[in-house]
Amino acid sequence: MFAKAVMLDITVILSAIICLFVAVFDRVNAGVAISSNPWFISAMLIIFLGYLIRKKQIER
Repeated sequence: MFAKAVMLDITVILSAIICLFVAVFDRVNAGVAISSNPWFISAMLIIFLGYLIRKKQIER
């Protein structure tokens, strides 16, 4: 169970970092606000869903 939790945490962190990196890179190229960038929104959703899943695992 512990290994699954660690793998989930690593997956969430890496996915969010990749999305944030792409959001910043896209922001530099396109010149749009980062908060309206779909990659930024995806990163925030990944972090939030990862938090909810982790919270549910801790409650068990």
